[in-house]
Amino acid sequence: MLLSAVYTVQATVVYNLETYGIDPEYFASTVQKGVACSVTVGPRPAKPKEIQVMVQGNQIHYIGHLLRGC
Repeated sequence: MLLSAVYTVQATVVYNLETYGIDPEYFASTVQKGVACSVTVGPRPAKPKEIQVMVQGNQIHYIGHLLRGC
């Protein structure tokens, strides 16, 4: 018997952090500790010279509060 399932995976991607003086590695570490999820830091697929932070799940609200300094 073959079982198959379809999973929708959500991720929150943040880039251009360097423009605002934010270190992507530090930001990723802070988010990972704050929401206890997987975070990866790497080049953007469209623009390899830019760095993106990809966070597992929909973390828009947490990241918004973090960036606003609330």
